[in-house]
Amino acid sequence: MTVPADRVTQESDPELWASLRQQWLEERKPGWVARHAGGESWFVVQLTDGSIAFDPQSQKSLYETTSF
Repeated sequence: MTVPADRVTQESDPELWASLRQQWLEERKPGWVARHAGGESWFVVQLTDGSIAFDPQSQKSLYETTSF
């Protein structure tokens, strides 16, 4: 699996990472975090060192990976 160039980690964007992590914890650790009525979303991934990161997802890729 390739690492997305715009992955959000504590080192790459501490402010956004902290905000996403806080929302993720408040929502009881779902598999993704969505904002702005779903206009922006990130998949939550656990890295090999045990830390978490957030991979941004476009609406199209999110739609294509979700079945109803």
